[in-house]
Amino acid sequence: MTIKWPGVLVFQITVPPFDPYFGPNFKPRLDVYEHDRNLLATRSDGDFGQSARFAVRVPAAGRYLLRVANDSGARSRGSYTLTCTRKLLARPMTAVLP
Repeated sequence: MTIKWPGVLVFQITVPPFDPYFGPNFKPRLDVYEHDRNLLATRSDGDFGQSARFAVRVPAAGRYLLRVANDSGARSRGSYTLTCTRKLLARPMTAVLP
C-alpha cells in the first residue's frame, strides 16, 4: 500500500469464527514491511477464530508491504477480510520569534 503522509494505520482483520469440528482455525497475524522489505511491525492478538485490530505507526510517506498469516502456522479454511483506516499525526507547531 502507498501512504502519502506519516501517521497511524489501523488494520482490522476479520476471520471465520472458531469451529471445533473443522480445524485448524485462523489466528490472525499481521506483518508490516517498509518498501525495502525491512520489518517495521508485527502484531498478533486475539485467539483462534477471533477478529483482530492492530495499530501501526508509519514514520514516513511511501510504500509499505503487508503480510497476513495464520499465527498457528497451519492452513485454515475460509477467507479473511483486511480493512485499513489511517489517522494523521499532528504536525508540530513552529514558532517564529523576532
